[in-house]
Amino acid sequence: MEILKKFEPRLTGLYLSANDLVNCDVGFNTLVPLNFMGDGMVRTLAVALAVADSSNGTVFIDEIENGLHYSSLGIMWKAVLGLARKFNVQVFATTHSYEALRALAETGDEEDDIRVFRIERRDDHYKAVAYDREILGVSVERDREVR
Repeated sequence: MEILKKFEPRLTGLYLSANDLVNCDVGFNTLVPLNFMGDGMVRTLAVALAVADSSNGTVFIDEIENGLHYSSLGIMWKAVLGLARKFNVQVFATTHSYEALRALAETGDEEDDIRVFRIERRDDHYKAVAYDREILGVSVERDREVR
């Protein structure tokens, strides 16, 4: 709820209907289906539930930015990092989005053990280049390519 309220501050509850659809209470006379609330809320809830359901495990998220407006990427990262810490989950997320990496660099705190790996190709050889939180932040701040 705390995470989703950042998308929709009027949200007061989530309810599962008889046909297994998630509905939202946003103060109207009737509940609103979650999918009417926007892709950002749907995607964020799905990722949050996946992390919470994987206690002491691993979660893989392909193209983490899908369905999110660039201005919401920080909300997603904050949710992922906080839940990963809370449930002891290692998260692997892919992206081609510079905005997603910028939001990651600007989100979280020193407790979060963040690593970004960029795959470089030279001729027929591939090399993984690692960025920790500090190097990612400096690279993004200087508009360096980190994807």
